[in-house]
Amino acid sequence: MIGAFCTTERFEKGGKTMSDKIRFTIDEDLTEAVGTLVSAEKSPISLLRGSGKPVNDGMLTRLRSLGITDATGKLLGEYQHAAETLAQTRQFSRLKFSGGEKIFEFIVYFPSDNSVPVSVVHNGNQLIVQEPAAFEEAFSLVEQNTGHSILSSCTFDGKFSPEEAEALFALLDLERSTLLSRLAEEQEPQNTTFSPAAVVKKITGRKENFQSLEYVIQSRMPPTPPPDQHAVASVLEALAGKGLVVHQGRQYHLSDALYALAGRFLIIDNFVVIESGRLDEAGTLWGGSAIVLQAGVNDLLYIEVHGDEVIVKCITGFELMDLAGKFMSDPTLVTIPVSAAPATSAGAAGTKTCPKCGAPVKEGKKFCTNCGARIG
Repeated sequence: MIGAFCTTERFEKGGKTMSDKIRFTIDEDLTEAVGTLVSAEKSPISLLRGSGKPVNDGMLTRLRSLGITDATGKLLGEYQHAAETLAQTRQFSRLKFSGGEKIFEFIVYFPSDNSVPVSVVHNGNQLIVQEPAAFEEAFSLVEQNTGHSILSSCTFDGKFSPEEAEALFALLDLERSTLLSRLAEEQEPQNTTFSPAAVVKKITGRKENFQSLEYVIQSRMPPTPPPDQHAVASVLEALAGKGLVVHQGRQYHLSDALYALAGRFLIIDNFVVIESGRLDEAGTLWGGSAIVLQAGVNDLLYIEVHGDEVIVKCITGFELMDLAGKFMSDPTLVTIPVSAAPATSAGAAGTKTCPKCGAPVKEGKKFCTNCGARIG
């Protein structure tokens, strides 16, 4: 067993003790064993829910040796709230990023009451659990890789249909490959034209890694049948109408702005995935996510798939950190549609509710205190 540790650290503010910092590390295969020590029902997104694998005496002995339980096998009191939060949570936020070859994952689980959230860091086959959630530590690690600059080396902001995004990213990948080849052969770079057939081939034969923009965009969208050459040609014509690609004979090349973007993102250095999820009363998970690709110091490409709309834009390191902060610390960020929200007796009696999230709204309020939507 890999070594693990448990600590309880008092911290003070203005000379007055405010809370306890709880931190313990367990092997990933012990989460189900911890779950057996919590009597509360486990939510569908709980780490402690398990897969039905039998919990044996050896696992419980390991928990005792880690100092998570007492001699009788009962969970220690200082870890009770953290374990209950992990068991019962119905809302989470996740921050995942690459730092070189290593993937770092930081997850915050929000309690159902107003108590403090709990964070979990995946470190190999171990889980580091901290209460309150260790936001500053996680954000510091991201900032070390992506920076906190207010500057951006390129400017782009566009919204596309899934089909447009797929064709556009395939064209970007083709141009990136050509630029890299010409660079290796010490030739002058140029904005190359490609046929619809070449774009189709790129869409259907993309490499499954984060150096492929086509893979990134397809990984964010629901699976769809591969397009044919005629469909791609129609999409490229639509992109040409928006001034994003240029139709030259029977082929197409990127606009000057997107050609410059392809040149900035020749090699992807890091990626950051930010997502948040929330269960409704029926157990359906609602949420959203975004991915940010980094190439160089000030080049960050934000990609979000929102329903039938794909948002692509260049952002700064400062904007990324601000976005991460909102996703990871705001439990009201994810709203459940009115159609999915259960009716309440108060609502049936005529209490005003938010038209967006269905939360009760006090009389006279102009904005929903749950999701921020304008009322009336």
